[in-house]
Amino acid sequence: MCKVLIKKLEEAICCEGDFCSSNPIGSYLYYLYSIPKAVSRTVEKAKEFKCPDEVRDGLKMFEEAVVNGEDLLPWLSTQYTERQGNEKDYMMSLFHVCHFHLGTEMEKRRKYGNKIKRTNYILYAYVTENSVYELGIEPHGAWGDVRWQERIIKNWPSLISDSHKLNDCDDVAFCPQNAEEILQLAKLGVNVSFKIGTEQMLPFGGGVTNLGKAQLSQFRSIIIKNWLRKQERAIIKQFGEPVLNGCSVSINKGMLYISSSHFDSIEYIF
Repeated sequence: MCKVLIKKLEEAICCEGDFCSSNPIGSYLYYLYSIPKAVSRTVEKAKEFKCPDEVRDGLKMFEEAVVNGEDLLPWLSTQYTERQGNEKDYMMSLFHVCHFHLGTEMEKRRKYGNKIKRTNYILYAYVTENSVYELGIEPHGAWGDVRWQERIIKNWPSLISDSHKLNDCDDVAFCPQNAEEILQLAKLGVNVSFKIGTEQMLPFGGGVTNLGKAQLSQFRSIIIKNWLRKQERAIIKQFGEPVLNGCSVSINKGMLYISSSHFDSIEYIF
């Protein structure tokens, strides 16, 4: 079972076939990267933040869900549950920015669970383990807008590490001029830097793969694959190849387990 999972991880890393529809492991890791965990968070607002009256009640309902630690999936795009492995959230991959719908009613969906009623105005927010940083509320579609990255830097500079900066770089040969160019390049699997003020910045979200998926979820595949190989060698060295072949591997809620009757379960959090 270890060998099967490693093969699936290698397929995800190499982007063989359709990354998600043919590889549920790759899809699962992409979801873990993109969907916030259901934990209580504080709510912070950018100085520029304004809320249109028509979604004020919906924003209040969403913020209560954030503070109470509710599952935020119903507020997210339907692509995470209804597109059968074809989801590509470029804004998340580029800027690590989520977008949440601000309806006040929960719609029952027979196949994919409940969803907040879709709204034209949506909330753009940067989500960490501890907080939801509300950047702005604007109409649906501002996916490639570098303003979100600018607002994060301006309002919460401590969130940005030096790894996002191209140090000692005064200029680059090409820099996209608008959101449309950024999005077009992302759809082609091309990552670019952005000039914000005097700084040349890399995408906060880590960028995209050649299939338009999140680079960071791909890196996670590599880390898990390497960890599994290390456990393989340790099990073979201590117990022998037959014991390894009898191991079972399971994944549940961001935890990976290797189980056997010959030793205690080995756990890995990712």
